[in-house]
Amino acid sequence: KLNPTKLCINEVGFTIRVNTPPTPADLARWRRQTHQAWLLQIDSHANETCSDTDDDRRLDPEIVAFSNDASFAGFVLKESLSQLVVLPEPGGQKSRQHITMSVEFVTSSALVLQDSSGGRGIFLRVSAVEGLEFDGGCLAAVPDPDYASCSGDARLAVVRVRTAILPSGDHRLALAARNPPWTPAWNWWTLESFVGVTVEEARQGLFEHIRQRGRATGYVIEQQLQVQILPAIPEISINTRIFVWMRPSAYVESLGYVEVHASQGFEISCLPSILLVSVPPGRCNSYLATSAVDLRDLHHVVEFQLNAGEFLLPNMEYEFAVNARNPALIKHGWSKRWGVRLTTSLRVVLEANLDVPRYNLSNYGMTLVSVVPSTAAPYARNEIRLILAFSRTLKLVDISEIRIESGAGWDFRPLCNRYKDATGGCSTRCAAQLPYSEVRGHHLCPQPNLLILLLDQSRHLLAGTYTLHIGALNPAAAPTRNLWSVALLSLATNLGWTPETAEATYADGIRPGQRELTIARTFGFDIGLRLARNTPPPLPLKGEIFEVMTSSVARPTFLFALLKVRALEVLLSLAF
Repeated sequence: KLNPTKLCINEVGFTIRVNTPPTPADLARWRRQTHQAWLLQIDSHANETCSDTDDDRRLDPEIVAFSNDASFAGFVLKESLSQLVVLPEPGGQKSRQHITMSVEFVTSSALVLQDSSGGRGIFLRVSAVEGLEFDGGCLAAVPDPDYASCSGDARLAVVRVRTAILPSGDHRLALAARNPPWTPAWNWWTLESFVGVTVEEARQGLFEHIRQRGRATGYVIEQQLQVQILPAIPEISINTRIFVWMRPSAYVESLGYVEVHASQGFEISCLPSILLVSVPPGRCNSYLATSAVDLRDLHHVVEFQLNAGEFLLPNMEYEFAVNARNPALIKHGWSKRWGVRLTTSLRVVLEANLDVPRYNLSNYGMTLVSVVPSTAAPYARNEIRLILAFSRTLKLVDISEIRIESGAGWDFRPLCNRYKDATGGCSTRCAAQLPYSEVRGHHLCPQPNLLILLLDQSRHLLAGTYTLHIGALNPAAAPTRNLWSVALLSLATNLGWTPETAEATYADGIRPGQRELTIARTFGFDIGLRLARNTPPPLPLKGEIFEVMTSSVARPTFLFALLKVRALEVLLSLAF
């Protein structure tokens, strides 16, 4: 119904939604015998109903003011390709894996070529998802009984039908392509057919040339490799190290490759060296690349090739670190993904995960300089010297605590009261130390490997270097992912009282409502074997707590040797 308050002199416009008719069994006959014109009429009816006639779908011809007399032909309807599916080969859903896929569809009517001159023919045009790359000659089987040729260009493939007719019914098209690096956000495939056009016209895919069209969802790219990528320092515009931990489920043969793909804006390099913690030796190479031909995500890649005779076993944990530089800022539209890919020496993808989230950058100026133990003996009481540096003075309005977290196995709780801030060489608390909150309790050890330093938010954390002595019990052996970290924690948002939040247990490293503002990391120290017989004790750090535990199997250690020396001195004194 038109708005009576507006005067339309020459033009009136409106939008309606319609359902197009289903595809008929005989499309050519339907087009010949079906009246496809659209009728537009405008009348002077002014009541609430649409018409004074019994049928609201018809206007009263006596009050019709304008009519196009059904001279508008409307738009050309295209046949739908029903039951369109895209199926990868079994096990063919890895990132950037070269696979054979099947495109299956059903046509309701036959396509017949009337004129084959000038290179005209029947063509199928496959438009894949972003990041997929068809082979140049993209037919998986050559010769193919149904299709004469295929021309692939990035995610577009144009296939020529071998004969002059594409009959109705079920069809299957086998193509060769390389998977995208990850599951795209718009995961839709489009299949279109053309009759009586050249291969270039089919590649252009103008709507007026399309005879049939179908659309289907694509398959998911599986990111199966277990990977963890953590920075040593997440500060902006700073050189750092990237710690990479992975557990492959596939066997990587000799001369295989491990690829590390950085997020856009981040730089990673083999220079000055790559730190191999548990990865076999090999050669390193770094370069710039994009994730796919049509993806404009130029990023840095570090490629590590295993030496001859070296390999990676499945279900084993491997660690290494590469040198990196954080960007000053993250531009809008940059890729947010890190990733690791494992391939054979012939570049066959074995396993990958190119969908690792990018870590957040910070600007707090915090660096974890070093972690030095007083002893590396198993089960020993240990005093660990941790040096923490801040390049700028921080207001503690939004900073509540400093969290120190060790690798799994160390236990701070038995020696929590032996924690000492040795900054400035003060025997007691002084201004050079961290601004602790005595009201809140100075520090606490809520979990075995957690030490929480409670800060006074009315003060400032001054720029400088802080030396902290931490008491801990060593584990039996150093764990994998042996990283020590220091984090700045925010205030805890008031989430209301619940039984779970009644006590601050820091089960996940933070209290409910808190968040990690920044985290600095470094590799922890190793745990060695017990001291051999007659080995003098290690020289401890000043103020060290040192104890060695023995077992019934071990030979007497230096503690028993000292007792024997003392007993000999007593005997000699009695003899004389």
